[in-house]
Amino acid sequence: MEKQELALVVIGFDGYEDVWDHYFELLERFWPDNPFPVYLVNQEKRPNYKNVTIINCGADAEWSKKAQAAVNQIDANYICLLLEDFFAGEVIHTQEIQDTL
Repeated sequence: MEKQELALVVIGFDGYEDVWDHYFELLERFWPDNPFPVYLVNQEKRPNYKNVTIINCGADAEWSKKAQAAVNQIDANYICLLLEDFFAGEVIHTQEIQDTL
């Protein structure tokens, strides 16, 4: 598999799973042409979201353990670390992201 230029990594907490539907709905609405892989790194839940890969880290995984697991498992030059309760609220322009990279 070819190394990705950028991966979007959402650090999640299973206890906040009620916000995940909204998070990924808004991400898709405001960034419909996102060309980058998206990962949800959490404890044990296995939700099914379109174009989102789940990385489970275990019931006792704290934030730092989840971030470390993401870095160790994802083959990308850059990781954009996102939080499950920081919602997209306006259009994200892919070209601006690619120009920055």
